Parts: sequence; structure tokens; C-alpha cells
Amino acid sequence: MSFLTNCQRQGDGAIILCRKAMIQNLDEQILGHLKQNARMSFSELATKLNVSRATIQNHVSRMEDNKTIQRYTVILRSDIEVLSPCEHAFFFIKFSGEASLQKLRDDLSGMQEVHDIWAIAGEWDCIILAAAPTLKALNDLRPKIKHAAEIERMETRPILDIA
Repeated sequence: MSFLTNCQRQGDGAIILCRKAMIQNLDEQILGHLKQNARMSFSELATKLNVSRATIQNHVSRMEDNKTIQRYTVILRSDIEVLSPCEHAFFFIKFSGEASLQKLRDDLSGMQEVHDIWAIAGEWDCIILAAAPTLKALNDLRPKIKHAAEIERMETRPILDIA
């Protein structure tokens, strides 16, 4: 509480600034705990941060409303490790015409072999991470991907080893 006491000595305007700093600090602490464990309950957060459960709920709700917190997710050991035992490959894609990343995502959403699609800068427009039981199955995936959107060029790079 010495932080607030120091602020009060500076006048009324400083109290408002200090309150904002304290709120931002609490938000950062909440986010830090949620990054470590997104399933942590509001009660547990409140106990760890020495505030009420309602305070935690208000801060989290506000951060969800202003999109500071956009979603809660599960992080796996490694996406590639979880896909094993399979063959994996990156498909580098260069679009032609009016093709778009969203159209490609929509067209490939039903393919269980496709695990991630990323937009990238540079020579290629996006990269697809795919996994299949065999190299032949990965090779059979190539025409399906190529016909899913207007693709000018595609290059496949199998993953040889996972460090």
C-alpha cells in the first residue's frame, strides 16, 4: 500500500493516475497467471493476488470485452509431436488470381490431414502443415490442396527429423 500512499501525497490528479497504474498492474498479473494456466478459477486468482473474486471477474470481463483476452486455448507438447507417428510436410503456397487465405482455410477445413495454415511474408503467400500416415498419402494430398483454391505454385517439403 506504500504505492498508493506515495501517490496521495502528490495530489488528487496523481491518485487517479496511480489508480490506473494499479489497475494495469493487476491486469498484467491476471494475464500472467492465465498464460500459465488458462483454467485457473477466479477464486484461485483472487487468493493469489489478494483481491476479491468479484474484482478478478470484473477485470477479466473487461479484458474479454476490449479483446485484450481474445480466447482461451490448450497448448500441446508440440503440435508435431502430437501428430506422430505420421509423416509430416510443409506445403508452401503461392496464390494466383483472386485466391485468398480465408477461401483456402474454408476449402481445407474438412481435411483431417491439414493441421495449420499460416499467412507469411515473402515469396510464398502461406504455409500449410499437414500430416498423413505415409509419404504416399502426403503426396496424394497435393492435388487436393492445389484444387482447393486458385494456386499458382506449390512446393512440398517433408519434415525429415524433429529435434
